[in-house]
Amino acid sequence: MNYDWKLMSELQQEEDAGVGVRVSARIRWKPPSGSRVKVNVDAGVWEGLGSSVGAVVRRADGSACAAMTWMVDDRWAPNIAEAKALLFGLQMPVDLGYKDVVMESDCLGLINAVSSRERGSSTFHLILDDVYHVSSLFESIRWSFVRREGNRVAHELAHCMPWAIGKQVWSSTFPECIVALLNSDLPSNES
Repeated sequence: MNYDWKLMSELQQEEDAGVGVRVSARIRWKPPSGSRVKVNVDAGVWEGLGSSVGAVVRRADGSACAAMTWMVDDRWAPNIAEAKALLFGLQMPVDLGYKDVVMESDCLGLINAVSSRERGSSTFHLILDDVYHVSSLFESIRWSFVRREGNRVAHELAHCMPWAIGKQVWSSTFPECIVALLNSDLPSNES
């Protein structure tokens, strides 16, 4: 039921969009330009299991340089899960030494919130404060919304089974659940 609520909320936000982010009809993942890396993030909330986040960092040639999942036994609200996915995904290019980053999510409300530097005192806004702090470590950062079809790798990471509590990071050999998706997103495989 939470997923349905989240989807309906995001669809309504798409209709009302305009603040801080451009909404496009793009459904394929698109590589970043130049020396930028793109980090795609997503989250999942599982009835009876907990919450999970997934993130993947890719270069301009489309190749992945890192991927991460983090699974916990707490059930977060969907907006909290998406914000935590953004925060943990944002830490990856910091750890890898990148300075020019595009952060991409399929959660339009989240992208609008960070693009407008929304403030508040809720748990969601406290996570955003951490996002703003980490994002200040980059020379350049862009926030981008992409439809679910363009965020398939991060989505699959956040929903990958078997469920394993804790954080997992890959930098060369990636989990089987995303290998075909990574390959299909390569620019050489565009149709």
